[in-house]
Amino acid sequence: MSLQGFPTQLAPKHAARWVDNGGMSAATAVTGLLLVATLAMAQSDLRQRMRESEDKKWAAKSGLSVADVSALRTMAGIANDAPDGRIGSIDAASLASRGHILLTEAGNGHCMRVHVFAREKEGFREVWLLSETPQPTGSRSVGATRPGGGICSQAPRQPSARVAEDGSILVEVPVMSDPFQRSVPVAVFPYEWNGKTYALSSSKL
Repeated sequence: MSLQGFPTQLAPKHAARWVDNGGMSAATAVTGLLLVATLAMAQSDLRQRMRESEDKKWAAKSGLSVADVSALRTMAGIANDAPDGRIGSIDAASLASRGHILLTEAGNGHCMRVHVFAREKEGFREVWLLSETPQPTGSRSVGATRPGGGICSQAPRQPSARVAEDGSILVEVPVMSDPFQRSVPVAVFPYEWNGKTYALSSSKL
């Protein structure tokens, strides 16, 4: 019988062709893997540069150092190579009397998470996190209620968080119950510092 099932007189020719085809397939596979790896590294480098640019922007706006902004962003769960997630706002002044910094994290779509960090001798510590829409007892449902899913808006406007004059944190969630309504009402949830954490103030709802 022949080599690789071919007649004896044709075996060398077909065997050589088989080797060539195999070699080409292996080279193509290696080239493809190298290309994928190169593209992944380029994408990671691009994300890194974007994060660095964003850190500089927020440092200029907040008065914090770039290193502080980078540390806060990382603590909020936004890694350098993360495909999504970004800082929505930083307020390092309004809660300074408590040594607190308010940071909102904006993800994809119309959702956010609210963080409060305390400055310590070495770095920062997270003292409060709000990662889902408040649902006060007896009130109608507002936004998303999936645990940890973020505070989500039902309207084109993004939810937001800011510090009031009395030092409480106001979480504002736009609500659109009727797509034909001209104005978009905002549900406001006030959180007050109780010495340990920020708690929803039912008396101000």
